[in-house]
Amino acid sequence: MMKKLSQRLITLAVMTVFTVPTFAQGLYLGGSLGQAQADDACDDLDNVGFVGSCDDDDTAWKATVGYHFTPNWGLEAFYADFGTVDVNGNIGGAATSTEADLYGFGTAVVGTMPLTDQFSVFGKAGLLIDWDVDYSGSISSPSTSFDFDEDGSSDVMYGFGADYAFSDDLSIRAEWEHFDEIEVDFFSAGFVYKFY
Repeated sequence: MMKKLSQRLITLAVMTVFTVPTFAQGLYLGGSLGQAQADDACDDLDNVGFVGSCDDDDTAWKATVGYHFTPNWGLEAFYADFGTVDVNGNIGGAATSTEADLYGFGTAVVGTMPLTDQFSVFGKAGLLIDWDVDYSGSISSPSTSFDFDEDGSSDVMYGFGADYAFSDDLSIRAEWEHFDEIEVDFFSAGFVYKFY
């Protein structure tokens, strides 16, 4: 019995050694720059009688590390900085100036469909695992100021995009991602460097 079990384990190990490298596509790193919009950040101010300007669009960026297990699927981990929401105006006659910085870490499963040797499209779904909002500002005067954080544990995210390979190891990527609970849409473009 032990001999048969050992033979099966050896056979499984040998098969793994020879098949995994065939299917594994390898490690890649990416960096993207784009525009993030906090969809409801300004809409909520209407409920408290806000009058003034609210800018919910800002430059955003993302750093990614991923691994393609096959040409069609892989996993990514990322850090994203969604920029700042700026509010300037008054609430009930009190002058208000506020900034909210939003950022977080996440992970996603990525499904890829190659259309040609160079061009592919992909979809992704995952979680923004750890996110933070840093609020700072003042009401009526700088002497009445506030600075506090809001933290979240997880947020569903999904998106899609396209990838164009200039060479075996370098490609350009454009994508749209939506983060559900924080209600952010992120449009970005950047480069991906593959280590395979």
